Amino acid sequence: MDFLSLRMVSTWFRAKPGETNEFRTKVEDLEEEVFLVTAENVDSADQLNRHLSYMNTQEKAITLKGYGTNWSLSALKLDLVGKDAAQKDESFTKDALWLVDQLIKPEWVVSVRIVNR
Repeated sequence: MDFLSLRMVSTWFRAKPGETNEFRTKVEDLEEEVFLVTAENVDSADQLNRHLSYMNTQEKAITLKGYGTNWSLSALKLDLVGKDAAQKDESFTKDALWLVDQLIKPEWVVSVRIVNR
């Protein structure tokens, strides 16, 4: 079974309003890629949210093993695999809403989907 990889492509801190940022990544030869771009209003580059702190311990990539929902489709659960402190695979489940709630002061979230046809 093929799993999806969740990667952190780039992160940066913009100290002054109006500064622009750019990131580049190679789009692999897959059916599709989805990028989530978020902006948070924080005071310093050291104030990482829990997502970024965790991804920095995972070499900026974790595996999405699967997902599921409840009968009313009101909750989305993600089955993920990361590395524990001993670098062994560690499976865990997170609620998608919990992941969103970890953003500190979100300004916006943008989704970009690239489909290879």
